[in-house]
Amino acid sequence: DVAYRRISAARRARLHRRIGERAEAAFGARAAEIATELALHFEAGRDPDRAARHLEMAAANALRRSAAAEAVGLLRQGIDQLSLLPDTQERRRRELSMQSTLGAALTLTEGYIAAAVERAYARAWELCQESEDLSQLLPVAGLCRHAVVKGEHRKGKELAERMLRLTEVVQDRRLFMYAHGMLGYVLFWCGDFAEARDHLQQSRDLYDFEQDRFLPFVYGDDSNVAALAFLAFIAWLEGHPEESLALSRESLALARRLDHPPVLTLALMFAAQLRRLRGEAEATEELAVESLALADAHGLSLFAAVDGMLCGWAQVEQGRFDAGIAGLHRSLDAYRAIGADSGLPQYFALLAEGYARAGQRAEALEAVRQALEVMERTDERWWEADLHRLHGELLRASPSSDADVEACFQRAIGVARERRARTLELRATTSLARLWRDQGRTAEARHILASICGAFGAGSRTRDVEDAVALLAQLSTAASGAPEAS
Repeated sequence: DVAYRRISAARRARLHRRIGERAEAAFGARAAEIATELALHFEAGRDPDRAARHLEMAAANALRRSAAAEAVGLLRQGIDQLSLLPDTQERRRRELSMQSTLGAALTLTEGYIAAAVERAYARAWELCQESEDLSQLLPVAGLCRHAVVKGEHRKGKELAERMLRLTEVVQDRRLFMYAHGMLGYVLFWCGDFAEARDHLQQSRDLYDFEQDRFLPFVYGDDSNVAALAFLAFIAWLEGHPEESLALSRESLALARRLDHPPVLTLALMFAAQLRRLRGEAEATEELAVESLALADAHGLSLFAAVDGMLCGWAQVEQGRFDAGIAGLHRSLDAYRAIGADSGLPQYFALLAEGYARAGQRAEALEAVRQALEVMERTDERWWEADLHRLHGELLRASPSSDADVEACFQRAIGVARERRARTLELRATTSLARLWRDQGRTAEARHILASICGAFGAGSRTRDVEDAVALLAQLSTAASGAPEAS
């Protein structure tokens, strides 16, 4: 160190540059293996061009090791080095690439909706527009995802549609894959299941495992893992529970094969979500606990909050009311503290269900009120039908008129039919049939329930179907004049 300090600054810079050049030449095509060391020498050697190039390589190496925080530091350092170069198209092209990668790395370290994530992607999109290089459109996907998780679904839809229009000009398979995927996700949240399914299926069809398996290490996610998971949700909503389970398992198997911790965390969380939809408490908790362990290990606070809510729901379902409701509250508060709004209508519904199971009707009604308020504010409509059904169930258990209760159930049925969400229609119809049964309208109840039950095949023996079938059998017995089951 003493000897180093005695060398003049100019000579030190020359020595660093010569060492960097010699090492770069010696490693040749394998120079990326020592990218961090080379970047240090070229930065100290006052060669910002090569320093930036090797810092970007070093960041790519860090992302491949799932060291996102290290990658963020390297990319910011690389962007600083680029700023020392003349303002040329080449410099802007390189900054575009680094800002895009920085957005992905920051997503892993700070979450989807961090302000730094939005800044990185917004700068990348600005550079993309300035250069008119439409082959670099992925920042739009990052901005779209940021908007959706914040609950800005209208903005997210606009960005996704813009990306798809621009991608049609470029005719790039990978960009098409991301564009269709992003639009599919947004349409799902908005409740447009049929169109969402079409876009997600196109994204799935464009995926090539051998060519795209590295993408999580560059962009922080895998489009096919998410597409399969959302297709699983849609299949369940549309009344195909076995197909939905197969798609969910395919999504999780792909995530395990990719061996990328954040992608696997997300896939496990999605798989737990599907099991919750199916009413399978033990399977939900098992998957959510595995996802939560990964989320905690890698600092994925957004996923950890969702996993906590799923664990809380599973505890309530298994009779552990106090622990479950406390977990739901704690995780919901953590989720909102992050700034996330996406999914809140469903998460408030979980809390309402927990309160209802524990006999706390006033608290349950307040949770539903908050769910409906968020739904109207964010335009997140995918869980709308079940929110109206749940509202009706809670009103029925409180001093409310049968007319108000029936209005909720009828609205739920109407929304579900409009969106072709057959499973949610079945749930709401079962609730309405119980109300009519208790009013003595047995024949009407049996008729309306039989019409929807007939749409589910023998392989659709989920909890919702079994509840409906059991009620239908009871109604049929009552209609035939036999003693009605209790």
